[in-house]
Amino acid sequence: MFIAPYDSSIISQRIGLIWSVIGMDRDVLFEHAAQCPVGTGLLVDASQAKWLRETGAHLRIFVREGEKLVRTGWDGAQIEQFRLYENCLPSQIVDHPPHSAVALDIVMADHTQAAWECTESLIATGLPAPVAASALIGTPAEIALRLGDYRALGIHDIVLTAPPERAPYEAVCEKLLPLLTTLTPEVETRPQHDTVTSGTFDWHGAAL
Repeated sequence: MFIAPYDSSIISQRIGLIWSVIGMDRDVLFEHAAQCPVGTGLLVDASQAKWLRETGAHLRIFVREGEKLVRTGWDGAQIEQFRLYENCLPSQIVDHPPHSAVALDIVMADHTQAAWECTESLIATGLPAPVAASALIGTPAEIALRLGDYRALGIHDIVLTAPPERAPYEAVCEKLLPLLTTLTPEVETRPQHDTVTSGTFDWHGAAL
């Protein structure tokens, strides 16, 4: 399994992706961590951070402290922190502090309709409405456009919260991340509402 590396904002316009593995079993987490490329960002339980720093020096380790996302160094010292917003559309966090991050679910597929059909199935089986309403849904190019809306607000750090059993680790690394390292995603226009879904959600995921 390949997990998209955290893309540091050396170039300020870049988006950094952080995978949430909170609640993951230690043995499974160890297996995941061993396969992560250098620089991968992982949001972990505070109780797992110490041993993971010791065994995964190539990783960027984040923990949550209330409404803060904190990156820690190999010695546990705080390197940086962000105000963490959960399941928020760009319009909901226009007045965010300078150092902010947002946590979003992700449902990605090669075709738009497939992504929305998957999302509707997840809703039917219990995905909470606030999570679905703000989730990153669509093809890699469509999701890159969505992330561009956050980047335009000055938010460059995104926590992906899809659970391991459906998190698109390889697809994000191979198809989405390359689009995020360019200033303009390789897509000309945003899809129109009637080409995205005829279900209960519009393009930005807001419930109708």
